[in-house]
Amino acid sequence: MSAIILTEKNGIATLTFDLPGEKVNKLSSAVMTELKSHLEKLKTSNYKFVIFKSAKPKIFIAGADIEEIKQLTTEAAVREAVSGGQSIMNMIEDLPMPTMALVNGACAGGGCELILACDYRIASDDSSTRIGLPETQLGILPGFGGSVRLPRTVGIQAALDVILAGKLLNAKKAQKIGLVDYAVHPNLLESFAEKEIEKILAKGGAVKRRKTFKPKGFVAGLLEGPLKGIVFKKALEATLKATKGHYPAPIEALEVVKKTYGYTDRAKAMQVECDHFAKLATTDISKNLIHVFYLTEMVKKATGVHDTNVKARPVKHLGVLGAGTMGGGIAYVAADKGISVRVKDISNEANAKALKHAYDLWKK
Repeated sequence: MSAIILTEKNGIATLTFDLPGEKVNKLSSAVMTELKSHLEKLKTSNYKFVIFKSAKPKIFIAGADIEEIKQLTTEAAVREAVSGGQSIMNMIEDLPMPTMALVNGACAGGGCELILACDYRIASDDSSTRIGLPETQLGILPGFGGSVRLPRTVGIQAALDVILAGKLLNAKKAQKIGLVDYAVHPNLLESFAEKEIEKILAKGGAVKRRKTFKPKGFVAGLLEGPLKGIVFKKALEATLKATKGHYPAPIEALEVVKKTYGYTDRAKAMQVECDHFAKLATTDISKNLIHVFYLTEMVKKATGVHDTNVKARPVKHLGVLGAGTMGGGIAYVAADKGISVRVKDISNEANAKALKHAYDLWKK
C-alpha cells in the first residue's frame, strides 16, 4: 500500500503522506524510495505548483525511522543512508515549480528538513503543531540538510537555539523566527493556502524561492556577519556548560553550522553534514540515547493498569490546588494539551506566580 498519495486539481499537485497501519508518518527507507519516485515524475511534469501535506490527524511527519538509524552500525552504511536522504531533499528544493508544505501537528527531524526544502511553509496554530530538529537528543544531528538549511532560513542564532537543544517550536514561535511563513487556525489551513498559491501564481507562474535570512538592525547584522564568531563562541560555552562535555552531538552540530554557514556550494555543505553525522551515529552514546528514547515512549504509553479493557476517560477540565512552581508547570502542560485549567491558591499574588511560571515555560 502507498504511503504517499498524489492527487491533482487545477494544475496543482498534492502529495499526501499517510503511512498505512501507523498512527504517525515517518520517513523510513521505503517511504523515502516512494517519495523519490514521485519527485522523479514531478520534475518532468507540467504541474504549476506542488503541495506537501499529511492525512494523519495532528501529525505531519514525526521524523526518520529511528529503528533504522539504530540498526546502522558502520560509518559506510550511515553515509549511504544520509546522502540518500539529502539527495531526496535536494530534489524537492530543485523542483522546477514552487512548493509549499502545510503543517498540522508534529513536524520533527526529517519532517522539518522536508519543509525546509520547500519554497513556502504554512502551519496550523493547533496545540499539536510542533516543528523542529530534536536529533541531538538522540546523539546525532540533523542529517537531511537541516543543519545547512535552517541557519540559512532563520539565521545563526535562532538556528543554533533549535538545533543544539533539540527544540520543537509551536506554530507562533516558528513564524516569529521565520521557520514558517504563516501560522493559521487549523480549520483555515487549506483555504488560506489556496489563496496564497493564487497570489504566488498570479505573480508570473513558477515563482521559486530560496528564503535567506535577513537580519534586522545593525547589531544583528554584525552578529550574523563579521562578528558571527562571537555567536559560535558563546553557543559553545553554553553547550559545554549544559552538557559538561559528555554529549558530543551538540558540539558536532555546532561545527557543521560553523563550517557551512554562507556556503554557496550545496554539495560541499551536505558532505560536511554527512561526515559529522556519520561520526556520531555509530557511537555508543547515540545508541544509548536512542534506547532512552524508546524507554521514554514506553512510559508515555503506560496506562497504569494491567487490564487492557480499561479505557481512560477524556480529560477536558483540570483544577490545580497550590500555585507554586510545580502548580504552574502542571497548569502549563495541561493547557498546552488543550485542557481547560483553573489554578487556586490563598492569594492573587500566589496565583500570579503560577501564571508567570507558565508564561516563562511557554516563552521557551
